[in-house]
Amino acid sequence: MTLAALEVAVLILILASFIKILYLIFNKKAWWGFVDKFYRKSVLSTIILLVLAAVVFGYLLLEITIVQVMAALALASLIFAIAFLQYPKEMGEFAQKVYRKRFSVVQVIFVIVWIFICLSALVIIFS
Repeated sequence: MTLAALEVAVLILILASFIKILYLIFNKKAWWGFVDKFYRKSVLSTIILLVLAAVVFGYLLLEITIVQVMAALALASLIFAIAFLQYPKEMGEFAQKVYRKRFSVVQVIFVIVWIFICLSALVIIFS
């Protein structure tokens, strides 16, 4: 059985999810140690995540349309919003800190990419 690139990406996500869940159940302190290191090296983590996101996005577009990608993003956004709503005080404080700061270069690039993705989906929907 040969797996397509998208299936490999999903298997990696599933494996990472199971590892995270097991760590959170059996050794929460070790997981938070990893998370702390990840956020302390934010520039390196950002670069790695951007490259991975671009690769996954490219493979997604080979398999499905941008509209289907947006639908999956809508679902993921709703699920993450529900998760974050479990911490209303902390998220409110975080939002206040974020809104007081100027946009970073990475955030500006993110917004530009997001606008491009949204416009691409609109073109497909209405063409």
